[in-house]
Amino acid sequence: MSAISADNLTRLRTTIHATKLGLVVYAPATIWSAQVNGTQTTGARAIAVDGVVNTRTPGKHFKALFGSTAGARDLGEARFISYSAPTLNVSAHNTVLADNTYITVKEEIAPQSIHVAIDDNDVVSEDGNEAYGSNYNTQYIPLARCGTHAVAYLDSVTGLATVNFYQRSTAIANGASISSHLWTWRGGTVVTGSTTTAGTSGAERPLLCGCAHARERFSRRRPSPASCTCPSWP
Repeated sequence: MSAISADNLTRLRTTIHATKLGLVVYAPATIWSAQVNGTQTTGARAIAVDGVVNTRTPGKHFKALFGSTAGARDLGEARFISYSAPTLNVSAHNTVLADNTYITVKEEIAPQSIHVAIDDNDVVSEDGNEAYGSNYNTQYIPLARCGTHAVAYLDSVTGLATVNFYQRSTAIANGASISSHLWTWRGGTVVTGSTTTAGTSGAERPLLCGCAHARERFSRRRPSPASCTCPSWP
């Protein structure tokens, strides 16, 4: 290795060198909330609720928190399954749901195992009453992958950030292949590509976190599409 010249040595000693680090903490938005209407049995999956506030309709498996105050999770959590007034359906849990317990649904799907149940007649189900198909172990749902959260600095003039989205999804079922793509997000304009191509770019609204909802359709799969959800910062 050659020696550093006197001029370069002076430059290195007088020029300030630094690394600029950034930290983005994702705080899932509250999109649905309610309170328990009347004391429910411990671990009840069908819960009577009232006082519903629906900012955005939750998707299946979004995180549902049980708390003694609004937004709290001190009493436990479950997965949101469905809501049809006045009944909220959630996944298995062991929370004692007293009258007026607060329920908060966050815009987040956390990686979790869904354990199946087998009744006395050997009927297999998941989430209480959803039938577990006989071909689920051979006709696997696709694996939708849209990468980690995308972060970019806002343009000082436009106030926007341009973020690239690329999919690396995989068809898992025997003989399956990807037949179509669909990207959806709450705001933004497609700059390159389209919402139906594997990779695209979006000029998002003021953005800190932005992975689109990714859905991949396959030629052979079980009916429900896979999804990868990491919504943009609220």
